[in-house]
Order: sequence, then structure tokens, then C-alpha cells
Amino acid sequence: LINQLKAKAKQEGKSFNAYVEDILEKDAGLVFPKLRREDFPPDPELEALSLSLGEQVPPFTQEELDADPRLAHIWGEG
Repeated sequence: LINQLKAKAKQEGKSFNAYVEDILEKDAGLVFPKLRREDFPPDPELEALSLSLGEQVPPFTQEELDADPRLAHIWGEG
């Protein structure tokens, strides 16, 4: 089913997600809001918070990072 939907989306020159949204909007009467970045101006308070959060130490011990190489990689320790 997914492959058929992907093929139909490609025929119509749409992404898979856009095609599925169109189907749902038309057939199920659902409406998805079309959000645009420019509708949401940056919030200096949130930007400052995100910068400060990025500087915090991860909530994992060194032992946990040593025991799980995937986790260590994600946190830049591996």
C-alpha cells in the first residue's frame, strides 16, 4: 500500500507526506494547518534558554557512557 501511495505521489509531483495529507483532507474531511516559519518570529527568551540548555552536562554518568557506545556517540563522547 505504501509503495502504491509513493508511486501516486510521484506521478502527481508531490512528496509522500503531501500526497497523504491531500488524501486525508479530501476524503476524511480533515484539515491540516499549513504552518510557515515566518508566522512564528523568534523568541529571544527561548533562544537564550536553548543556548543555555545546550551547554549543560548530559544527564548520564561516565559509567553509562562507557557501557553504551551508541549513547556515548550521541553525546559526542565516543
